Order: sequence, then structure tokens, then C-alpha cells
Amino acid sequence: VTTRMELGSSGDLKLNTGSLIIGTAGEGIDFSAETPSEGGGGGVASSILDDYEEGNWVPTVEGSTESPTINSYVNQTGHYVKIGRQVMVTCRIQIAAGAASGGSGSLQISGLPFSVHIDSDETGGSIGLALGFDVVPQALQADSASNKVFVMATNSNGTITDLIFTYLYFNLNYFTDT
Repeated sequence: VTTRMELGSSGDLKLNTGSLIIGTAGEGIDFSAETPSEGGGGGVASSILDDYEEGNWVPTVEGSTESPTINSYVNQTGHYVKIGRQVMVTCRIQIAAGAASGGSGSLQISGLPFSVHIDSDETGGSIGLALGFDVVPQALQADSASNKVFVMATNSNGTITDLIFTYLYFNLNYFTDT
């Protein structure tokens, strides 16, 4: 006989095989016993972990006025981890030599896996590598109005208008509504 689950005298629950599955929507793991009191400044909005997800997304290069025509990507991948309302994404775009033309406006990346919460506009990330740009990107912003990532030249909203570049890799954190 295989013991699949044990409840110890200390109250610890141990799963020896299988996964813990929450079968009711809106429920999760409750950490409220570990939540500090609300008496010193901020409050606790929730102490229930009710969502965890990992997956892929497809980043797409766009221009704010007109998107470029890209005939071939060498790499067009994105990965994400969502814990509760926080979303962490990575993006890797490599455009094949001579495979892009046209487009105008500022550089935007669309295809985020979850909508951006309205209060997340000021969240950002880091650019790991940017090649083939006339002006080197220095800042990122997740925009709630368009659900796109704005790639900027400075932290003060300077735009990148190089829509035809070689390579862009970044990490970004933002919040979603659910």
C-alpha cells in the first residue's frame, strides 16, 4: 500500500505523490496566518495565492503610426510567469537580415499574454541586449491603454523610432487585473 498523503501531528500536510489541485475557482493557498498586522502603514489586499501559470507568448514589432513589414524572424519568442496578479515576461526578437521594411512612429511590442492593469503604466524592466538600433533603447513601459510595451530611448519617455533592427531581448514585470 502506497501512502499518498500524510497529515502529521504538527498539522503539516505532506503529499508523497501527485499534485495539490485547488478544485474551486477563486480559492487558493491562504497565507493570512503569516500576514503582518495592518497597523504601521500599508494594508494587505490579499493573502491568498490563487493563480500560478507559466507559458509562451508571441511578441510582434509594431510602429505607433504604421507597423513595419517583417517577412522573416530568426527568433520571435516570449515566455511568462504569472503569480497572482504579477506577470513577468521575457522577449527575444531577432529579425532576419533584409527581411524588414517600412513602418513609422515609435517602437512598440504587442502580444503581451495578459492585459496591463491601469496602475501598471509606470512598471518597467531591463533590456538585456539591443543590436542594430541608431539610438540604444534604455527603458521599457507596459501601457494599459494599448496592452503594448513601449521601448524608449530614455527614462523620460524619449521614443525609439528604429523599427527595423537586428536583435532585442528584454525582461519586464507588470500587473494585470486578475
